[in-house]
Amino acid sequence: SDVKKNWSESLWMQTLCSLRLLRPQARFAILGAPFERDALLQLAAECEKRKLNCDLALCSISGAFSLLKRASLLVTGD
Repeated sequence: SDVKKNWSESLWMQTLCSLRLLRPQARFAILGAPFERDALLQLAAECEKRKLNCDLALCSISGAFSLLKRASLLVTGD
């Protein structure tokens, strides 16, 4: 992962909060590789504080693909 391309936690939170306004019942999956664990745990904790319906999935590319096949929308910082 190229750190300079990564969105900040505040940008992710703004995006998730905006999406929740549009779809209050939406569930969000925060996907990432195992090496991104610490940053994603922090993001997941912030989601919990804000009562966002988020699940954390640290997975391989094939695991991510499996989850994304069921998704209605993909938002990526890449």
